[in-house]
Amino acid sequence: MANPLSVLILEDDPSDAELLLEELRRSGFAAKGRRVEDEAGYIKGLARQPDLILADYTLPQFDAVQALRLLQSQGLDIPFIVVTGTLEESAIECMKQGAADYVLKEKLGRLGPAVTRALELKRLRDEKRRTEEALHESEAKYWNLLRAAPDAIVVADSAGRILLANDQTERLFGYGRDELLGQPIEALLPERLRERHVAHRSAYASAPRMRLTDSPLDILGQRKDGSEFPADVVLSPLQTEGGLTVTAIVRDVTERKRAEEELRQLSHRLLALQEEDRRQVSYDIHDGLGQLITAAALHVDALDAMVASSDLLPANAHAELRSASDCIHSAVVDMRRMISDLGPLLLEDLGFLEASKRLLEDTAARAGWEAEFEGELGSGLLEQPQEIALFRVVQEALSNARKHSGTRKVRLTVQHGSGTLRVAVQDWGSGFDAENVLRQPGEGHHIGLVSMRERAALTGGECIIDSSPGQGTTVTISVPIAERTASAASPASKELVTMTERKSNGSGTAGKIRVLIADDHAMVRDGLRSILSVDDIEIVGEAGTGAEAVEAVQTLEPDLVLMDIRMPDMDGLAATEAIKQCSPDTSVIVVTSYESKEYLRRAIEAGAAGYLLKGTPREGFITAIRAVRSGGSLIDARLLGELLHDMGLAEKFENAALDSLQSLSPREREVLALLVEGLTNKEIAQQMHYSVGTVKNVVQRVIEKLGVSDRTQAAVYAVRSGLPMQ
Repeated sequence: MANPLSVLILEDDPSDAELLLEELRRSGFAAKGRRVEDEAGYIKGLARQPDLILADYTLPQFDAVQALRLLQSQGLDIPFIVVTGTLEESAIECMKQGAADYVLKEKLGRLGPAVTRALELKRLRDEKRRTEEALHESEAKYWNLLRAAPDAIVVADSAGRILLANDQTERLFGYGRDELLGQPIEALLPERLRERHVAHRSAYASAPRMRLTDSPLDILGQRKDGSEFPADVVLSPLQTEGGLTVTAIVRDVTERKRAEEELRQLSHRLLALQEEDRRQVSYDIHDGLGQLITAAALHVDALDAMVASSDLLPANAHAELRSASDCIHSAVVDMRRMISDLGPLLLEDLGFLEASKRLLEDTAARAGWEAEFEGELGSGLLEQPQEIALFRVVQEALSNARKHSGTRKVRLTVQHGSGTLRVAVQDWGSGFDAENVLRQPGEGHHIGLVSMRERAALTGGECIIDSSPGQGTTVTISVPIAERTASAASPASKELVTMTERKSNGSGTAGKIRVLIADDHAMVRDGLRSILSVDDIEIVGEAGTGAEAVEAVQTLEPDLVLMDIRMPDMDGLAATEAIKQCSPDTSVIVVTSYESKEYLRRAIEAGAAGYLLKGTPREGFITAIRAVRSGGSLIDARLLGELLHDMGLAEKFENAALDSLQSLSPREREVLALLVEGLTNKEIAQQMHYSVGTVKNVVQRVIEKLGVSDRTQAAVYAVRSGLPMQ
């Protein structure tokens, strides 16, 4: 089917015009023509937008050059072909000015191909124009989107030079667009970060990928006025013909950071309130139910002693009371554990490290684990919220291991350095797919794992849960700490002052041991009175606070004080130290609910001669009082062993005890035995009829031969090694 073609023919000879149309029809065009021969007719013809213009070069009133210029002046793109009788230079000039082709009248056979080519070129020009218009429209839309974007958008080349910056970039950074184009992207960063950023940019260019900035905390923008702001940045690379370009979307997150900090502070307050509520409940249990149960245990022990000496009660009465006493003591143990879970009092008094070690020991004992601990922590490095968060994460991790892992071994590691404290709880149990578990939906699902991460985040740290099926689980929490010199020496480095005090004389009823009871709970004091109702012990007074105990010692001059640790005004440890200063002849036995090596160490440092748990049976109290009164000491054996291990003495005892003791001379062994009894150098000198200077020299030789640091460690060494006492 012939292609329709509308032709405007500029020709003064009608027969020539018809010949042109006939030639076009023979070439396959359904040509329809309009002939004009002057400028007015030509202009009217142009108004109809013909598909093609055929112009005779020379007309009486008008020519092809004029026609071409008129066409161009109207901005019309219509193929213009010159038809001439002879090839003239002016026809060639017309071609130079934009005519599509020329055809000699004597060779009209070229007309069809010339028109086909001109129309194809016209089609290509139209297509190109449409493409350019679409591209321009697309670019306009893109630029309008960039201008309307709420974030700053900066495009840079592979060398980091800014190629494009939108309106928000100008508003955010304070620069005009002309000031930014061609500048290095580092111009938008604080000067101290620019050199490092150049290295980061080079590394990124070697392996470009879409990504968020690794650490928003380290990304800071700098405005033209020098002010800085935190920013989140998204990078998107694009390979172009001109090379790599990177689009950076920059958002000022000052308000978000402020909101996050407010939320963090609010969460801190909520956690603090939660911890305070738990602590208050633990106090209420400890000061109420706990003391009531302790007092009941003491009274039952006292009643049991009465029943045992009576022939008037049924034969099984003693056994029943023993069973009741066992139940009460079990309740005391469970109560201590519940108090520790609710509000770890040791965390308040002793800090994170000791409280966590105790928690590990208790949990391992209940679960039957092999427990390992490794680490150290100087004093003053952790703030209270950090201690609480760390302790709760350790508590949750140990609880999860006990409930779910089936492990037989757990390790707790504490390390610090480079401004970071890392605490890890590792088990060798069944493990699990941590990320998959955390993604599982459901209200309250795996809240323990989530809470560990949230607690870490609230302290500015992070919690990583590394686990896989069959490979065990490691929970690691890292928190920032202030690297500063501790205000006091690490507890493990302090010198032990004294362990026992020997009584040289006493007052009161002849032969009786005068005892002062210091405890802030009257029911416990009553219970102790009951179990100590024996012939050779006399209760001469009571005190409800540490300060009252110090005052009572000065007034009543007791031989011995049974001292609780946690008391108002002045705690029992401070009171013990004060008593040993004002009344050196008064012995102190610490009586507490806390099975703590740290409390034991501090009690020994303060000058206590004994350390007993409130759950100790009646005979244990009586034996301890008598032993201390006669110059000995009585300390819970398990706690003493653990303390020796922490002091670094356990391995010495195990590997070198026999050889060290055998190296002592008879006189040195005798002096060591008197050290164990708690005698001072002066008292040893009097008993052995030596000078004080001689005794001092012998004591120093004993310390050196045993490889310990002081006389107290020498005495402990001897007791642990089984030195026979004469």
